[in-house]
Amino acid sequence: MRPRLICATFILLLGIPTLQVTGKAIIGTPGVGVPVFVESVGATTNGSTSAISVSLGTNTTSANEDVGVGVYTQISSSTGCSTGTSMVTDSDSQTYTFIVGRYMAESGGGCLELWHYKGSASGVTTIDVTLGNSVHEGGAIVWHVKNITTGNDPTATIWVPAAPGDTTPWTGATVSTNGSTEFIAALTYSVFHTNNSGALNALLFTNTGNGAWTQGETICSQSSSSPCTVEGANLDGANAGVFGFAYLIGSSTSFANTGSNNGSTNVYYNFPGIAGFK
Repeated sequence: MRPRLICATFILLLGIPTLQVTGKAIIGTPGVGVPVFVESVGATTNGSTSAISVSLGTNTTSANEDVGVGVYTQISSSTGCSTGTSMVTDSDSQTYTFIVGRYMAESGGGCLELWHYKGSASGVTTIDVTLGNSVHEGGAIVWHVKNITTGNDPTATIWVPAAPGDTTPWTGATVSTNGSTEFIAALTYSVFHTNNSGALNALLFTNTGNGAWTQGETICSQSSSSPCTVEGANLDGANAGVFGFAYLIGSSTSFANTGSNNGSTNVYYNFPGIAGFK
């Protein structure tokens, strides 16, 4: 195993009230125009193809849901990352829209992309991702939300910063919801950098000061311990990477993607980013 660890984080904004969490499924209080987060799920490649199939299980989409997809590709070239190297569709043959991507040269290679589909058909059972450049290592995290009317908020979208921090806890750039209550989602990719001591599942989201993150789906390359909900070495070729999702709901001028490395003294790079949906 190569000693390397990096954290990358995304945040999304969609309006929503108080929610309860049961396992991976998150249930809110439905209402007219009120977004309700349903669940987050994830998967990796099988190590021999570029395909990732993420199953929604029993929580198939309802009509007009917004479906978000975070994609990590283990790749040593930045070619196409800023415009999208992957292809994202689903079991209803819907083609997803690329929002933003960032190449992590500091990690030794890796592309982070954000996709979504607004107004999904009902009954979608799988989200299908094909990684670009014939890459066979990577992962995808999918979440879906009811009652999103606008879609991506570009004024609240700040992707991964130019340089990562290797401190814990990390704090990413801030975004403002401009007075509206929005659903804010964070995606963080962590790549092991220096081995000192501690667990390899080193990613936890923490309070922002304006609210608390609720951690959802978390894919870990080499661990099944909390907060890992999926273990898959094909995420990054067994290099102890962690790819995690979290969310919060609220209205603020200074929401930030924040988290810690789970009490470990190992060194991680952190790539927090923010994107908004409402």
